[in-house]
Amino acid sequence: MDKRSIKRFRCWLVESKQYVYDIQKICDGKLIKNFAEILNNPKKYVVEQETGAIDIAKNKIREGDIAKYRNANYQREVFEWQYGVVVFKNCGFELYNPIKDTAESLTDISISFSKIEVVGNIHENHELLEEK
Repeated sequence: MDKRSIKRFRCWLVESKQYVYDIQKICDGKLIKNFAEILNNPKKYVVEQETGAIDIAKNKIREGDIAKYRNANYQREVFEWQYGVVVFKNCGFELYNPIKDTAESLTDISISFSKIEVVGNIHENHELLEEK
């Protein structure tokens, strides 16, 4: 199997409020026998997938990440910073801005904008999505 096609997941442990990476292999210090048990227990685990995209600092972008990017409005010379949380919707990853109730395709942003940066995640830094 091509290594690029292998999807990796991280998991937010709701009770202990921490992330575990490569969740397919291990969780709570135990080898996972059935990944479906994790997926089917959202009150205890929030599973988030890698998108395949990277930010300007070469960080992997995952579901649940909060990212900022430049909104390239070509009618103006001013480029506004936009913030959004990475979500999987409509068969793809989007950056959703809950304040403006807008979403943009992560693929389009990655291609169109050279400045996309992960600045936090929805569990630990939700205040980044609040109106300023």
